[in-house]
Amino acid sequence: MNKSESIAELAAALSKAQGQFDAVVKDSKNPFFKSMYADLATCIDATRPHLSKNGLAIIQMLSGMQNGVTVTTMLTHESGQFISSDFTVYHTAKSDKPDKKDLPMNVQDAGGLATYARRYSYCAMLGLAQEDNDGNGNIKEYKREYTDYTDERFQANKETWKEAIKDKKHTVESIHAFVKSKGQKFTALQLDEMGEW
Repeated sequence: MNKSESIAELAAALSKAQGQFDAVVKDSKNPFFKSMYADLATCIDATRPHLSKNGLAIIQMLSGMQNGVTVTTMLTHESGQFISSDFTVYHTAKSDKPDKKDLPMNVQDAGGLATYARRYSYCAMLGLAQEDNDGNGNIKEYKREYTDYTDERFQANKETWKEAIKDKKHTVESIHAFVKSKGQKFTALQLDEMGEW
């Protein structure tokens, strides 16, 4: 962890912002673990306006290595005060063949690790906890709204996505996650069609 000589003004502003943050609702599915989580965009949407109102901003920087990704998360205050920390996650994919070495990290692996590390670092830096969407009326819930991805845009991108999936550069899930990061989602029909690729 690194910090400016004093963080008094930053700490006071963060305290105010934390009292204003919306609850972060788990609105994304992890199909592998069959669990719910709040994606990075949901965490940012629930906090950014309150950070800004209190003179705070978060900067996240990536650095890579052969087998992992490090995210440096810096919380800054308009006074110039800051606090930062690093979080490293490692690629651990194993080959299914006993005589082969571990699988090398590719771009998709690095992207997934970076998103994971950014989300955890962001939440840790701001003291965020993810709320279960259990209907508790005592908290102000933030649930990200998505608009349907238009069929026109879907048709325009279809061949590129098909090729990326065929070449194992992307999966349906990674493409959908990207589209969701832009505030949109595929329709059930679009997802069904992609499932046949």
